[in-house]
Amino acid sequence: MNKNHLIVFFSLIVALIVSTAFYAINEDSYQEDEVITLDRYNKIVSNKDTAVLVYCSAHWCAACIKMKPIIEETEAYNPSKLKILRIDSDRDKEVSEEFELNTLPLIMLYKKGSMKWTFTGKLEKSALRAKIDPYLF
Repeated sequence: MNKNHLIVFFSLIVALIVSTAFYAINEDSYQEDEVITLDRYNKIVSNKDTAVLVYCSAHWCAACIKMKPIIEETEAYNPSKLKILRIDSDRDKEVSEEFELNTLPLIMLYKKGSMKWTFTGKLEKSALRAKIDPYLF
């Protein structure tokens, strides 16, 4: 192989790796859940047995991508007392319009159907748990 062939070969390899990584990030960010309508949203947040953490995000939102692992860890934190409801601002149009989701991520905590706390932006895991804990026990 001559030098030009090697350059083309390595360029193709790099392009393949970059496109695969980009696809994986975007694929990971989309949810496979069905669309959350406003009716379904209201039914879920009115749960009397568990607190409900509503996480509003979008696959294109940099802060949401950074927040995703914190939400996933929080979901495993106390699954018998806390349910996570993920709202995709692009997919769940009714909810997005109701809450005028212009700034993401948006986090809301409900207990027995009543909103107890809301936050917009990225939040550290310890700060999130400090806000959630009083409503779990």
